[in-house]
Amino acid sequence: MKLRSYLILLVVAVVLPVVIFAGVMTYLSYQQQRENLAHGMIERARSISAALDREFLVSIQSLKVLAASTHLDKEQLAEFYGDMKGAIAAYSRAWQNLTLVDASGQQLINLRRPFGAPLPTTGNPEAIERVHRTKEAAIANLSPGPVTGEPGIVVHVPVLRDGQVKYVLNAVFYAAPLTDLLLQQKLPSGWIATIIDRNQIIVARTRDIEKYLSKPASSTFAGQAKQYQEAAWRGTTLEGSAVLAALHRSDFSGWTVGLASPTEEVDAPLRNSLMLTGAGGLVLLSIALAFAATLGRRIAEPVSALSSAAEKLGRGEVAEIPRSQIAEMRRLAQGLGNAATLRIQAEEQLRYQLQLSQSITDKAADSIFVTDDKGRVTFNPEAVKIFGFTVEELVDQPLHEKIHHHHRDGRPFPREECVLERIHATGKTVRNKEDVFFRKDGSAVIVECSNAPLEVNGQWVGAVLMARDVTERKAQEEIGRRSRELEGQNLRIQEASRLKNEFFANMSHELRTPLNAVIGFSEYMIDEKAGPINAQQREYLTDVLTSAKHLLQLINDVLDLAKLEGGKMELKIEDFSLKEVIEEVCTIIGPMASKKHTQLQIEAPRDVVVQALDPVKFKQVLYNLLSNAVKFTSEGGKVRLTANLAEHGRMRVDVKDEGIGIKADDLPRLFHEFEQLDSGSDRQQGTGLGLALTKKIVELQGGAISVESEFGKGSTFTIMLPVAGKSE
Repeated sequence: MKLRSYLILLVVAVVLPVVIFAGVMTYLSYQQQRENLAHGMIERARSISAALDREFLVSIQSLKVLAASTHLDKEQLAEFYGDMKGAIAAYSRAWQNLTLVDASGQQLINLRRPFGAPLPTTGNPEAIERVHRTKEAAIANLSPGPVTGEPGIVVHVPVLRDGQVKYVLNAVFYAAPLTDLLLQQKLPSGWIATIIDRNQIIVARTRDIEKYLSKPASSTFAGQAKQYQEAAWRGTTLEGSAVLAALHRSDFSGWTVGLASPTEEVDAPLRNSLMLTGAGGLVLLSIALAFAATLGRRIAEPVSALSSAAEKLGRGEVAEIPRSQIAEMRRLAQGLGNAATLRIQAEEQLRYQLQLSQSITDKAADSIFVTDDKGRVTFNPEAVKIFGFTVEELVDQPLHEKIHHHHRDGRPFPREECVLERIHATGKTVRNKEDVFFRKDGSAVIVECSNAPLEVNGQWVGAVLMARDVTERKAQEEIGRRSRELEGQNLRIQEASRLKNEFFANMSHELRTPLNAVIGFSEYMIDEKAGPINAQQREYLTDVLTSAKHLLQLINDVLDLAKLEGGKMELKIEDFSLKEVIEEVCTIIGPMASKKHTQLQIEAPRDVVVQALDPVKFKQVLYNLLSNAVKFTSEGGKVRLTANLAEHGRMRVDVKDEGIGIKADDLPRLFHEFEQLDSGSDRQQGTGLGLALTKKIVELQGGAISVESEFGKGSTFTIMLPVAGKSE
């Protein structure tokens, strides 16, 4: 594309947006004017609606004055007939007829008929009913009269006596006065004003009222009147003309006043403005294009001459640089002259770079860093990938400070020992040396690196460093080594566990047999079945019996713990009575509690049968918790056990004591094997396995155990077991 064409496009790019902007602003101005017109139409509709409300209010107030007649108090309807005739004569401008109806809607007086003549019921029973219900005046929709059959509007006013509606006084309007009300507003000649009632029936209209009276309004008008109190929209009239319409619906009567202005009158200013803007824009564009064409010819001539000179310079020929009156052309001519000199320098540099690149390619391994004798750095894409630096970040920067500044443990790496720097100082090279470099983000890279000097035309010009990333390989080697260590440790642990379980299993019989004999013979001798014994002998035998039982319990706990850890403990699920199991355990604990004068309090539902639990293991859990509670409760204290069924098919058991409590620091160690917490000077005898076993048995059956304790005031142990329960 020629320069002249670009100038023409430039002119178009400048002028056309101005024209478009003018058109847009014209349209926006029209939009604003149309919005203002719509707001004005709504204001006019609101004003007409207020005038209509005033007409209704005047009639209502007049009817209220008439309703206060004393003739109605005395039920003198003939005399009230005369009152009504006087009232209609005074308000003949608005009222066409007056009627009086009773509570049932039966007309009693109708001025269209002589007094006493038979009369029909009212034609607006809904309005009469609303007046009776609300005791307020009501304005009916347009409807035919029951006597004349002519359409009219009725204003209903209640006649109140002693707070009750005794009669309803009605004034009948015809549509003509309302149409006159619209005509009095002096609307613009093309506008149409319409009044519709709550049923969207036309009551008054400034155009063709005889044709449209009592007819429904257009669907658009009716829909807007139902949905909005005030609105403006584009639509069509009943005659089919396009209009800009607005409405206001009265809060007082519920009737709607609508105004319509022909769209042709609204849109005419916009068309005229747009045509004027378009014509002016075309004239302005034509003038600008002619000027651009002339200016383009003056600029194109020196540009063409400079182009010919540039082609000669490109072929290496000597070219005469033309002169021009345009300052930019003079600078361009000077640039072309300098370009010839720069071209020779560039060719020499290119040959140098090609030889250097060929040398790097010959010696390349993986990541390649090349530094020349001036400290300039270049590197290949693999180095960018591994270390993340760009050329700009390494220009004139020592490589040592960027990628080899520290040992892996954080100690600074001496520059004189760096493989990147040492070759420049000593010329000493390395091959496949394992080292640690660092990426741009600071992460370490294990590499095997080699370096070598670079020579061009027999002269030393720099050095190349080749680094192979072996981080992943080293990581895999470390993973393999650790895996072998872990595998060996696991085998040793498994073997130790197997030997431990075998030891416990073998020792159970060997230890239990003599202990049972010791326990049996001790009880036999204490009961004096082998002969009488004295008090000292009884004391010694009791110590032997207690120690033997303690040792047997220790052995049983250790064996149970081994079974749990080895996954060999079996559960025997049975149905059992919750109350009976608790009472059975309390019977066992009873002597221990009685000895310390400790009161056992049990609260459990008697009719609950627990399913899906091992009753023996459940007893063991209860025994451990209750025995601990009794053991750590001072003499004369209380131990309370509460059991019940909780939500979601779970059972909750709480064991609360008044013992010494547990320190907050000791709670994390509470359920550890062989852990006995420091209870002060009154340290209790135990194995340290009871609570650990209790926790494991509860968790084996899918439950959980928790504890709340305050040191010096006691503890509450809670177990939750996911069991099914039913009532007998």
